[in-house]
Amino acid sequence: NGINDVKTYEFLPTDCGIELTSLVHLKGGNAHENAEEANKIIEGKGSVAIRDSVALNAGASLYVVGLAESIKLGYERALESLRTGETKRKLEEIIEFSGNFVKS
Repeated sequence: NGINDVKTYEFLPTDCGIELTSLVHLKGGNAHENAEEANKIIEGKGSVAIRDSVALNAGASLYVVGLAESIKLGYERALESLRTGETKRKLEEIIEFSGNFVKS
């Protein structure tokens, strides 16, 4: 169980209850459009397909670093963070903190 251990397995979004969708629903736009969509997701609005994709990636990250027992549990945790506004609050903290460096 060392740092070089590699686990390989097959995973599908449907394992988390995510409906498969066409890639056209996940396609981004220009920088401005993508920023708007990101803000919508953080506000609990926006595209469900993109929200699920963001939460799935966050959930996989939580699993990889050991903060979730499975990708599915990580995904559920990420969704809950979006639903409760925890993600938005944390982003606002980061913006405020980083703004302190600009003011100096």
